[in-house]
Amino acid sequence: MPPSPSGRRSKARIMFDRQARILRQYVAWTSILYALGVAAVVWPGSRFITDTIVGGLAAVALGIGALVLLHRSDPSSGRFAAATAMAMAATPAAMAFNETLVAQVMTTIAALLLAMYLAAFNPFPRGPILVIAFTCAVIGALIVAPAQLSWITYVALAASILLSAQMYGSLMNALIYSASTDPLTGLLNRAGLELATIRALARCRTAQPVPVSLGILDVDRLKDVNDTLGHDAGDVLLMQLGLHLRGSFPPGTVIARIGGDEFVVFCVQVDQKKLFGLLTAVAAKSPTTFTFGICTTLSTSVHWPDMYRQADTSLYQAKRQRP
Repeated sequence: MPPSPSGRRSKARIMFDRQARILRQYVAWTSILYALGVAAVVWPGSRFITDTIVGGLAAVALGIGALVLLHRSDPSSGRFAAATAMAMAATPAAMAFNETLVAQVMTTIAALLLAMYLAAFNPFPRGPILVIAFTCAVIGALIVAPAQLSWITYVALAASILLSAQMYGSLMNALIYSASTDPLTGLLNRAGLELATIRALARCRTAQPVPVSLGILDVDRLKDVNDTLGHDAGDVLLMQLGLHLRGSFPPGTVIARIGGDEFVVFCVQVDQKKLFGLLTAVAAKSPTTFTFGICTTLSTSVHWPDMYRQADTSLYQAKRQRP
């Protein structure tokens, strides 16, 4: 995971650590509760002796497997995705064998919590897809379970899961958007750049490495504009450049403003020559002049501080060569 250019622990790293910690806590607590449910059935003299422990044991096994995969697992990794899938399977597994309404209500609470987590920490469209798939699994488990419910109960539970996920996910997305967006240009800020870069690299994770390129853009003479025409004029210039950059690159390009006059472009499956051509074409139609530097490496060997440093060095070499 690429840290901030300064080498400090990035906001993206902190958020991903929290995401992993929340899922670990959810899996651990629900696994403990499912284990207690199994113990309540097998305990000598238990009044639940007629209940089955198959669902509870399956849920506990899935939970333990998820916890093993989550140990020191990055949220952009395949291990984390597998752990998430196991967490999604655990609650329906328990529900499919519940014989009492009380047990179904208790496991539904776990389903609501996981649906909110899925909506909050997965971007569109993956988040809604996961929530819908999980809801279908839960309702399917309720339908086949020994504890029969009325059709209106199935509809109400499905609506509750989807609505809870939608409301909590919308709130979290609004907070993340506010924290990761530059208010002046509407582009990503430094924190948003880190998150988007991680996701872009995760999407291109293949056995065959692909080129990834970083471009740093520095607006020429912005200080002169601010000093002569005022900061409002400088802000308008930055907004125009941000709008121009947003409409000039292919889909999937990560574009951010990370400083007063500094912009960043990050591209996957784009080599140095191609990015140089793109930036040259963008500069030709730009509302203001800018200087840029580029660094390219392979997707399997990305080290963000080194990429940033090399692109920054290239930028200042280009500045020295300008008339």
